[in-house]
Amino acid sequence: MNPKERTFRSYPVPAMLHGADAICVKGMYAYFFNPYGAAPKLYEWQIGKQEPLLLGTIQGTVRGLDPSEINHFISITDREVALYQVIARDK
Repeated sequence: MNPKERTFRSYPVPAMLHGADAICVKGMYAYFFNPYGAAPKLYEWQIGKQEPLLLGTIQGTVRGLDPSEINHFISITDREVALYQVIARDK
């Protein structure tokens, strides 16, 4: 959303990412945890592109964090609380 120009963009999300339990958006990348039928997988999707990238798994109850945070997700299990940060690779 660009309030100065009064414009709004939306992008259709690939079907394989629908129903995610947790989402985090950083810049032009969105991260989806546990979409329908993919538990407990974490995907990266470059917004506007069609092919999500499987990054790995996260255990426990997972929530996406605000874009202003350094980390992307927090997870809670019976034994620990963990923070997850996706480290940018050369794109």
